[in-house]
Amino acid sequence: MTSIKEQTYENLEIIVVDDGSSEDIKGVVEQARDERIRYLRHESNRGVSAARNTGIRSATGHYISFLDSDDEWLPTKVERQVAALTENARTKVSYCFTEVFSDDDGRIIDAHTFAKQGDILHYALIGNGVEKGWTGLCVLIIELMLSREDLLRVGLFNERYRSHEDWDFLIRLAAAYNFACVPDFLVRGHKHSKGHIINRPEEVVNTRQLMFESHRQLYLADRSATAAFFSDLAYYQGLSGRKGEALLSLSRSMAFQPLSREPYLRSALILMGRLIAKGTISDSGDGVQTPH
Repeated sequence: MTSIKEQTYENLEIIVVDDGSSEDIKGVVEQARDERIRYLRHESNRGVSAARNTGIRSATGHYISFLDSDDEWLPTKVERQVAALTENARTKVSYCFTEVFSDDDGRIIDAHTFAKQGDILHYALIGNGVEKGWTGLCVLIIELMLSREDLLRVGLFNERYRSHEDWDFLIRLAAAYNFACVPDFLVRGHKHSKGHIINRPEEVVNTRQLMFESHRQLYLADRSATAAFFSDLAYYQGLSGRKGEALLSLSRSMAFQPLSREPYLRSALILMGRLIAKGTISDSGDGVQTPH
């Protein structure tokens, strides 16, 4: 919350959504002594999508931006992104770079520097970073800013998703709007050893299958994105011990992009039982902040 209060853009509405936490979140808000902050509480835990949706529905500001409870905004984030949106009426979504800080190591360990302008749908469909500077999604939820009106046009977060809700949301945004990148580090994302969805590969497999069905037509219109999707699905199926399904997914990946090396390499790793879990940023926050 401190990083929001220190924003150079001061005309903020700060909505804190307590998703049934056992901690005294209300007490922390009261200690902040800031009239811009509104506290909302779910009586039981309903998940990150429901928490964000509660904040969005309650917001009265023009723009929406998100901050998870364990991440930070750098001081000029809101000011720079509001400027990016007001300078070009055709651009509906602004995003920025993120530095990744390890709470376990006490230092910056990575940088998220995806920097495409305009139509980013292809990269949103891929979902996992395949270029230098990506960590997880091409654009992270904590990097985004857009108007509340434009957000409501594409729909709220899908509460069926217990994970990957940010991916589904990003695909819908990218299918509808042009994006503008502010090429500077305006967010610090915290990475820690607890709560990563990589520790639950079965959940990842089920959610990714739902993702494909939800956006089937967009995927089928982009062969390379579909190939990358099935290659990654195979990876998580392999981690889950579902070797047969993994090899089938890899064959589908090869069918969409036969000259790509990755599915062939993953086939070999699965057959040899040598898949290794990779790290990921966990988006699991409960705050929504909106500048007027």
